Amino acid sequence: MCAQWQPLLQASSYRVSIISTLNGQRQEETLGGGASRQCFYDLTPSSQYQISVLTSVQELEGPAVSITDMTLPAPTEAPTDPPVTEPPPTLPPAKEVCKEAKADLVFLVDGSWSIGDDNFLKITRFLYSTMGSLDLIGPEGTQVAIAQFSDDARTEFQLSSHSNKEALLEAIQKIRYKGGNTKTVLRQADHWECQAWLELCNLVQLLDISLGRAIKHVKESVFVAEAGARRGVPKVLVVLTDGRSQDDVNKVSKEMQLEGYIIFAIGFADADYGELVNIASKPSDRHVFFVDDLDAVKKIEEQLITFVCEAATAKLPLSQSERSASVRAATAKLPVSQSERSASVRAATAKLPLPVSQSERSASVRAATATCPSVLMSGNTLAGFRMMDKFSLVEKEYSTIPGVSLEPGSFNSFPCYHLHPDALVSQPTRFLHPEGLPSDYTISVMLRLLPETPHEPFALWEILDRDNEPLVGVILDNDGKTVTFFNHDYKGDFQTVTFQGAGVKTLFHGSFHKLHVIVSKTSVKLVLDCSLVGENAVAAAGNISSDGVEVLGRLMRSRRGGDRSAPILLLKL
Repeated sequence: MCAQWQPLLQASSYRVSIISTLNGQRQEETLGGGASRQCFYDLTPSSQYQISVLTSVQELEGPAVSITDMTLPAPTEAPTDPPVTEPPPTLPPAKEVCKEAKADLVFLVDGSWSIGDDNFLKITRFLYSTMGSLDLIGPEGTQVAIAQFSDDARTEFQLSSHSNKEALLEAIQKIRYKGGNTKTVLRQADHWECQAWLELCNLVQLLDISLGRAIKHVKESVFVAEAGARRGVPKVLVVLTDGRSQDDVNKVSKEMQLEGYIIFAIGFADADYGELVNIASKPSDRHVFFVDDLDAVKKIEEQLITFVCEAATAKLPLSQSERSASVRAATAKLPVSQSERSASVRAATAKLPLPVSQSERSASVRAATATCPSVLMSGNTLAGFRMMDKFSLVEKEYSTIPGVSLEPGSFNSFPCYHLHPDALVSQPTRFLHPEGLPSDYTISVMLRLLPETPHEPFALWEILDRDNEPLVGVILDNDGKTVTFFNHDYKGDFQTVTFQGAGVKTLFHGSFHKLHVIVSKTSVKLVLDCSLVGENAVAAAGNISSDGVEVLGRLMRSRRGGDRSAPILLLKL
């Protein structure tokens, strides 16, 4: 197979390579600046190859110009013996975990300029291997679509395009690298004229990766009935990228998660881990993967296939009437006490599957976690719940908690709960946050410190693991007059943010104050009595384990000794 090109007057050399799109076999030659043709031999007949030419001007090498073509069939000779029929090629066997999978599965892969031809071939091999693990392809099993993005998105094929594994794998091998439209800046090119082919000039190419717009494209153009999407089956999206998006991925990702989509995010090279966490479903340790480069993707392939197939095998959600009947049936058998009844309702509703629609999801959240005002973060309105209810700090249940009394609050319509030194207010984390904490959340508290509140640090709210080691929390120091937030970042390193100063000191003056700790994947803000008093940067957080407890008001020293609370008044949480 030969390649021929129009020589460039200023060229000092050409680097010409050929690579098989089937098995990755590669040859490469470097030619002088006067060359215009290169042939390669010993190639596999009837196979597809990609030839790339990279032009160097002085010591600067421009981007590749590539073409793809097929080699000729091998010449046949008259057989002296009857020809032996070779068995047809066998398809990759399905993995056991994937044999019951039935879902609409979409892969959104990075095809931007920074990927390059070689890496994109690795992506297609990864897709081939992953899809080869599936069992039944088509309307009765798993439907697969693939889209490619750079500064815009392109659907390679729809969910309804292929009804068997053989056709699907063949289509994956035919996907062509997009490359994308780019913004370009000329560097050191003023000493010659850019003639003929712009691709052969030495340009620094700056690509706008629009992942947010690409995810929206998948939602609006791929996960739709016209493209083959089905009702009542899991909808799974797998995003693969090597860079940080230049547009907002927050809004559309959270919309899809709220609507029941299951999203996996795979990053490599220069991908932003915090952005991956924000895109993917929770918990992050099941839905976010990061590797140094595409050569290392094999290390995560087995685990990714397992998690994707488990998501694709998820049972269908109950209808609203079925959910209500399930809760009624569960509560009909409950014991008499209010606290036990609440615990049983929590256990029953915790097992209900996530609904598909936004309205059903909202109804389920109201049933399982009570109601709360919406919180505006990053331009999105996020739902939450009243943690006072979860900790049984309500009029009908507070008496079941030792060391808690009911007192008048600052407003007649709101009762206030007094945590005495012997109080132990805690709940298993799995009841409050069974899937861990989201990447963005707000802790809102209305409280009052008392004259007997000790002058030592105490955790207003914290989550401990099963060994009573702190994972995340908010610490008030009545002596130093500071507020500290702590957690562990995605690498597992402990990090803290401390707020102090005149604006913070008012919290310790003995009257009721409203405190908001606003946590995002990049910062922590402290809002006191509706005024912003501080903001500090943090690294993206790792997820928490749900096998420990959440505690209110615990003195820091009590984690190692007896359990004691700081005397405080709580009005809202």
